[in-house]
Formats: sequence, C-alpha cells, structure tokens
Amino acid sequence: MNRTTKSSRIRVSIQILDEHGELIEETDPEESFEVSLGEGELPPTVEDALIDRPEGDTIEVTCPEGEAFGDPDPEAIVAVSREDFPADMELEKGGLVNIHVEPEEGEDEEEAAEMAAVIVEVNPDGVILDANHPLAGRPATFRVTIDAILS
Repeated sequence: MNRTTKSSRIRVSIQILDEHGELIEETDPEESFEVSLGEGELPPTVEDALIDRPEGDTIEVTCPEGEAFGDPDPEAIVAVSREDFPADMELEKGGLVNIHVEPEEGEDEEEAAEMAAVIVEVNPDGVILDANHPLAGRPATFRVTIDAILS
C-alpha cells in the first residue's frame, strides 16, 4: 500500500476546529485540494503528522497557539466610517462583513482581495473591524483525510 513521504503530493479534505472542538472551517467534501508535503503549505505539526500515512487515512492533530494562523496582527483591526457601508446595512457586534483589501505598493492590482472581518464595535461614527483569522494566536485542531496520494 502506498504511503506518504516527506515530499508527497497529496489530495486532502480538511476540517479545522477551535480549542473547544467547534468546527471553524472545512473544505467542501466534493472539492478536496492538492498539497505538496515539505513545501510549507500546511502548518509543520500537520505536515509531520501526514508523513508515512496510507491513502484514506485520517489524522487529527492540534497545532500550538499561533502556529496555524499566526499571532493576531494589530494592524488588521481597523476603524471604518459608517458612511462606507450602505445606510440600510444592519451592522451588529460579532457579525461578519466582507472588506476589499487593496494591494500594497509595488504589488499587482491582481493582489487585491476580499476578506471577511468581524465587527468588533459599532458606534454612530464608525465600525471597528477585525480582519485577523478567528484562530490567530489560538491553538487549532486539524482533521485531515488523505483522499489520494498523487506522487
């Protein structure tokens, strides 16, 4: 039976859980994706756990605080004028909004992206948004199924 190596290319399905076991993210079961082990595409703890595993195997491993999604970035917390949102848009603390991120100087216009941000505070003048990943600075458990070993 084929087993993964330190340089295998594999197709995986992933579930990511917080420290309380709550599901935070998961790949669409119909759309697993390719990963090259040893390329840093997954956190080191996850990559290490995937080595010497057979196709169809599922691993569950917890990454320490900050390993999977980094530490919280204070620059990812921004104040946005209330006028930048549609007047009829309901904004509530804890809600999610999509924000447009402009490319940094020297980057291609294609580097612009949409990302989700959590509403931290709403007041008459503005809205405080946090664009950090919800698990930034926290431990994260990865449940990974090896759907196929490609090489």
